Amino acid sequence: MRDALFFGAKFDGKEAHTKQFVDMVVPGDDTVIKTSLDLAQQQAGKGAKRWVLGAIKQERYRAEVEQLLNGGFGQGGVALEKAFSKM
Repeated sequence: MRDALFFGAKFDGKEAHTKQFVDMVVPGDDTVIKTSLDLAQQQAGKGAKRWVLGAIKQERYRAEVEQLLNGGFGQGGVALEKAFSKM
């Protein structure tokens, strides 16, 4: 990773996959578009269930948001409370 960031090292697909820079390597140019469309179609079906992720995040950060709204983080909490009260 350091080579890529600091020295601009380049990697072929196999090496990028081995170093876990990418999740998959497509075998040839002729399959790139088909693979991309297949992946996009799989992800599109998950959009209808995004509320689940929102509910998980809301529950996970409930205590922090309540602390912010109650001024528990100093001036930042007060500013946030004012912003939310205008909604």
